[in-house]
Amino acid sequence: MSGLVRRSFLAARPLHARTMSSSVRVLKDAEAPVPTNEATAKRDLVDEQVSRIGDPVPASLVSDAPASLHQRSVRIYQPAKPATMSGKAGTKDWRVDFDILQGSGRWESPLMGWASTADSQQALSMKFDSKEDAIHFCEKQGWNFFVQEPHKARIPIKSYADNFKHSPGKLRIMHTNHGMYQFLTALERGVHIVNLDPANDTVPYPCAVSLSELISVRDVMEELQLGPNGAMLYCMEYLEHNLDWLETRLAALQHDYVIFDLPGQVELTTNHPSLTRILERLQKQDWRLVAVHLSDATHITDPARYISLLMLALRAMLMLELPHVNVLSKMDLLDEEQQEQLPFPLDYYTEVQDLSYLADYVEDTQPRLARMCAVLGELVEDFGLVAFEPLAVEDQASMLHVLSVLDRAIGYTVEGSA
Repeated sequence: MSGLVRRSFLAARPLHARTMSSSVRVLKDAEAPVPTNEATAKRDLVDEQVSRIGDPVPASLVSDAPASLHQRSVRIYQPAKPATMSGKAGTKDWRVDFDILQGSGRWESPLMGWASTADSQQALSMKFDSKEDAIHFCEKQGWNFFVQEPHKARIPIKSYADNFKHSPGKLRIMHTNHGMYQFLTALERGVHIVNLDPANDTVPYPCAVSLSELISVRDVMEELQLGPNGAMLYCMEYLEHNLDWLETRLAALQHDYVIFDLPGQVELTTNHPSLTRILERLQKQDWRLVAVHLSDATHITDPARYISLLMLALRAMLMLELPHVNVLSKMDLLDEEQQEQLPFPLDYYTEVQDLSYLADYVEDTQPRLARMCAVLGELVEDFGLVAFEPLAVEDQASMLHVLSVLDRAIGYTVEGSA
């Protein structure tokens, strides 16, 4: 379809709407056979809803925003296929969107007399049938653009390692709670989310960086014939050997909070070394990290699950060697009636007090479990590291308390509070 581009409105109308003529109807080639009846004629009449590209018009005339806001680079790329998606449908399209990481700053309207930080191109995304069509459209509009070629995961395991670029020290926070992202945004703290789960492509929040752009679990499973857990470990090894890819993207996030959303596989924080080595290299570049271990509060209702939770938290703390905050999330699922049915007060579980009481509690009904609780409880108490912070996302006081704990862990101070 020469000279024509297909429009895709994902969230906003393109700013250069004035440059496009009204939709036209496309008929089949004049040399095609003449339809034999009226039904065939109607079937051959196709409304493609296409627009021809006209002469570009400065976007500032439409939005009243400064011209510098519309001079950012444009990225042309093929989006990664979600790990839950089968087949090849919808994987050949090319996308065009503006680089939102360059930021727009605050600008004033000389005509209206008001100031704004609105970014009219932030949610603009266009879809094309081919890379050539996307390039032609960007050239026609006079945009600066770069092409990000699709990545193919065909690299041998542990075959190379790159030298990593040094970036200035930043304040960093690592945890997986979307509620914290919303809470920090409400507090007007700059925050970004980095999705380091290569099996999760459909996150319900905006991601500044997503590991699925580099490698995905599905590609590894198909090419290396690995299972889900093996593919996940391979992806983390692959990231370790290509850490410059992550560094390049993190460098654009400036001095804001960064939330690293990590996979839930316990192997990554208990016995597999790739994640630990990645964090060690980030620390050497003066990145301040805190590991946040989220566990469902419902686990404390069962003695066996609570002991398992303690052992898992202790193993992660010893493995990662970072400032560590264990959080009992979803406290709202434990209502007052359930808390009253607990054999001990809530503080007993969050402060990990004398665990011999827990062994005595199950002695009569489960003597073998009591012996295990006694031995493992003694091990946990010998280290004296594990404690929990209760968290309910809907409770503002709870969120503020956990945030203050995280701020102390990384030495973060709000400007003007000292």
